[in-house]
Amino acid sequence: MEAALLAVILALVALLGGCLWYVLNRLGSRLDTLDGRLRGVEEAMTRTSATVQSMNDSVRSILDKVQDAQSRLSFLEGQNQS
Repeated sequence: MEAALLAVILALVALLGGCLWYVLNRLGSRLDTLDGRLRGVEEAMTRTSATVQSMNDSVRSILDKVQDAQSRLSFLEGQNQS
């Protein structure tokens, strides 16, 4: 009787261990998938940040040129009025 009870307990422990292994395995694969997706988002954000920085630098350059042109125009207008 005790041997049968021990066998049932061991079978239940093995079944529970198998279920736990399955759940942890599935959770691990989902975490791997999520990690891959997060890495993709991080890389996209890095590229976007670099693009925005490049655009910002271009806008600054254009504004500098416009201000320089305005200064030259004001100088020329001042000379024409004299």
